[in-house]
Amino acid sequence: MVNDETKIFEDVHVLNNNDNLKAFNILTSFLMYDSCKDVVEQFKKLNRNGTINIIQKKVRKHGK
Repeated sequence: MVNDETKIFEDVHVLNNNDNLKAFNILTSFLMYDSCKDVVEQFKKLNRNGTINIIQKKVRKHGK
């Protein structure tokens, strides 16, 4: 099973096949799990020319 974060980053990576991504923003109201942080780091390594911004708004735990 693939988690949502992994699927999002895989899709963006495929769409960015020319490696021209400048900025990728994610707006969330949830705390990031460690697994999501790992996916972000993997994505950064594959897309060194771009910036990833995780914006947490009214942070809350999942399921609340």
